[in-house]
Amino acid sequence: MIIGDQSFTYLKQALDENRGCGKYVFWRNPDRFKGYISDYWRATNAAKEKETPAET
Repeated sequence: MIIGDQSFTYLKQALDENRGCGKYVFWRNPDRFKGYISDYWRATNAAKEKETPAET
């Protein structure tokens, strides 16, 4: 199981680095840029914005 965990970690690091580079390179090209953004994080951040507490 340790090898599986390590391989997942290395794969995730490589994917994160690839996405970061893609966001930087394609920030002016919306068609390419959207391929480097995680749908999960986009949905999570959208949900968090809706849950912001009202100012008191």
